[in-house]
Amino acid sequence: MSTSDGYPDFLIIGAPKAGTGWYFDNLKRHPQVWMPPYKSVQYFSGWAALTRRKRFKGLKRRILGSLRREGIGWNLRHFCGRIDDNWYKAVFAPGRGLLTGEASPSYCALDAPAVAKIRALMPNVKIIYSLRNPVERSWSNAMLYFVRNQGRAYDSLTDDELVAFFEQSGDAVWNNYIETHALWSRHFSPEQILITYFEQIAAEPETLLHTLCGFLGLEPDLRHFKVSARRNLFKGPVAPRAMSPAVTRYLADKYLPLTRMLHDRFGGYATEWYRQTQQAVQEV
Repeated sequence: MSTSDGYPDFLIIGAPKAGTGWYFDNLKRHPQVWMPPYKSVQYFSGWAALTRRKRFKGLKRRILGSLRREGIGWNLRHFCGRIDDNWYKAVFAPGRGLLTGEASPSYCALDAPAVAKIRALMPNVKIIYSLRNPVERSWSNAMLYFVRNQGRAYDSLTDDELVAFFEQSGDAVWNNYIETHALWSRHFSPEQILITYFEQIAAEPETLLHTLCGFLGLEPDLRHFKVSARRNLFKGPVAPRAMSPAVTRYLADKYLPLTRMLHDRFGGYATEWYRQTQQAVQEV
């Protein structure tokens, strides 16, 4: 089934906070697919060493348990090996004969040389790019940063520090959907790139899974996804607080031009983002 010479057959490139964990949790259940034990390898973003250190800590008990089983070879290579192209290829060795892939949301911010390298290594790879309303995606990312990563309480966050985060953290780069799509389209054919939308996960998960199966050439049997098709999308805080009027207006003003361009380019769900952003600007 694989056509990638040992490299992954598909990449889920983002965007962050646009449901990539849902894609990972579902696709890894398909019997024709193999994905790594953790979602993001982060090789092409240059974060592989940091990522595997974090993952080793989180998976230590399971990894040490594998030393008494056949998993010892993969774990030694993965967690102790020199990080290079051969290391990356070896990550997917257990999936030989199956379709392999990884989900690294940071890949949507890769520069042209990095995307060109992916093309050189994996000319037949398929790309899945999930988009989300940039206003909501930025807000969700802020909640991830402050609440889960920094341990802050929702009600301790001020509008000023939230706006400072949006201005200074580089968060906006994850919303460069048009530029990202254009960059990847210069290296891969339209048949190799699938654009999906965060809203589909909640509104039409089975339809989305059927689309993914068709795109990847998988058996479209949704029974493989029975456990996870409607799983909770949010890992971490269950009930993030609503945006204040000031933050809503700031983000709506910031992303109104972008949502207009997304509406013109993609239509569908992006048209609804533009409508919602226009409404926020008018009402707040």
